[in-house]
Amino acid sequence: MHSLTVRLLSPVPFAWDKGLRKLMAKSWLRELYANPRYNLAMAVFNEKQEELEHFELRMGVPRGRLAVTMDLVTDAMSLVGQHGVYCQSQRWPGKPVMDVQLIMKNLTDAKELIQSVMEELKPKQ
Repeated sequence: MHSLTVRLLSPVPFAWDKGLRKLMAKSWLRELYANPRYNLAMAVFNEKQEELEHFELRMGVPRGRLAVTMDLVTDAMSLVGQHGVYCQSQRWPGKPVMDVQLIMKNLTDAKELIQSVMEELKPKQ
């Protein structure tokens, strides 16, 4: 059990060990792993590893993670939208049921907030 605890608390997920040496050349990445602020052992970091690396290298760590978050929210919105096609309101035919409408509104609001944070983090020129 002790070795399991050590592995979970490690700032570098086990799956990243291979390509880590190459990426550690980046100063911002060295700083991130030296002072981890996030639990990098979370499943999303393993599942979305390629997308995270791509966007983090292009936009920086915070904006890159927000870009991947935007993709996830957009995917959730499309799934909810598909569900709304099949769950029609009895009161207003052609419109999704109220809970689907509320979920879509909340996801849209979350997406707008994420976009505003990304704009704030954008480097000033």
